[in-house]
Amino acid sequence: MSADLVSKLRAALLHHQVRLDPVPQRQHVEDPNDPTLAYISRMLLDEEEEEEEEPPQMIQLQDPYKNLIAELAALVSSPGGSGNLIHPDDCGNISVPDVHESRTGFLKSMLLEAARAVAGNRGSEVYRIISEVRSLASPGGSSEERTALFFADALIARFTGFGPQVYSAMVKGIRERHSVHVRLLNLPSFRVTQRFANGTILDFCQGATRIHIVDYGIHYGCQWPQLIQRLSQRPEGPPAMKITGIDFPRVDVKETERNLVEYAKSCGISLEFEVITSTSWELVQPKTHVNDLLIVNCNFRLRHLREDGSVGDNPRKLFFERVYSLKPDLFIQCVMDASSNLSSPFFIQRFEGALESVFTKMDLFQTLLQEDMPEEYDFIGNIMAKTIMNMVAMEGVERLERPNSYRSWDSRARRAGFEQQPVRPKAVELVKAAWCSSKPNCNFKMGMDGNWLLLGWKERVLYAMSTWRPQNKQAG
Repeated sequence: MSADLVSKLRAALLHHQVRLDPVPQRQHVEDPNDPTLAYISRMLLDEEEEEEEEPPQMIQLQDPYKNLIAELAALVSSPGGSGNLIHPDDCGNISVPDVHESRTGFLKSMLLEAARAVAGNRGSEVYRIISEVRSLASPGGSSEERTALFFADALIARFTGFGPQVYSAMVKGIRERHSVHVRLLNLPSFRVTQRFANGTILDFCQGATRIHIVDYGIHYGCQWPQLIQRLSQRPEGPPAMKITGIDFPRVDVKETERNLVEYAKSCGISLEFEVITSTSWELVQPKTHVNDLLIVNCNFRLRHLREDGSVGDNPRKLFFERVYSLKPDLFIQCVMDASSNLSSPFFIQRFEGALESVFTKMDLFQTLLQEDMPEEYDFIGNIMAKTIMNMVAMEGVERLERPNSYRSWDSRARRAGFEQQPVRPKAVELVKAAWCSSKPNCNFKMGMDGNWLLLGWKERVLYAMSTWRPQNKQAG
């Protein structure tokens, strides 16, 4: 074998086995002057004034969801329930796990077996396996047990055909603004990606007099108060600033506009804001100006782009081509890394990918929250249960959760004509400072793959960040 071939093989192996190094940990203390905290607090106070009848606290999933799941479970256990379901007494017992197989691995293998039974419409097997999962897992148990029960609920909903109804009940049971509040304050992934993007933008736009940010998936706009404040403090004075906020019609982007314009005004910045709502982000056309420093940002929301259609009209392909057509000076991608199977149109492949991704994240959340913030941990669990329900029990346009691997997003960007930019040192330092636990833990990892900055938990990559610009466009 030639030396050249050996070197190529080694390079390929390194490409597929990215090294993640432990991140030195420090106690995370929230800055009371953080503009993001002030912005979120104002947003929550506004909600309390609008809904005075509701107590200002986090709430658990409402009874309609719990009742519906209980009814579906009873339906599955009923001899005359649905399809070829039979009573559990007529079913054989599930095999006992091998002593060498981990509890987590056994729960995953049972859930995968149950998913195959659901796909094959084998009702007796569905009941037998789900019953065994429920006997081994407790709602108050470990992260693995809770996660297994979330998947069991989702499989029941899919098998009985009630996925959309259950998901709708779960959405109604979670106050969205409190969801944003809890995640931003307690999950380092949100602090990290926002600081990466904002730090990169601040470094990139030094001296710029007109800045236009196109934000795909703006939601409540919680990323931007910190950047607005920092821009207002520039020695050369604040720039003229515009934000184009893009999201789905279910998101009140008009409210986001009011909140951000008001906040910018308090910082001495006159903010122009364009609202765009659409279910097809690949088709929207933001209004840009040739003299603007144009920055396109997408933080954790690429996963909501559909992966369907023919090769020519695939929404993800069209999205990257649309962004490229804007000729941005900078395009920032922050993505949740996941197996490519999670975007598969095939249920079993998607289910396998979901198992690996969600079990890892729930383990991280348990480490971060369970001991010191049990209420927040329960609330995050409810959010993950909703995500699992959407991944497992929904199909077509109703399935919103379609995460993919960062390498897949990398390929999409390159094929559209983008070239990756080096990660700026200041951004790396901001990420190191933020990727920390509420207590030291060597399982927080950090690494690089080319110009992708990777964050991991234990040995698994969870999040990835990178910056891009169109080919042949002068770098900033």
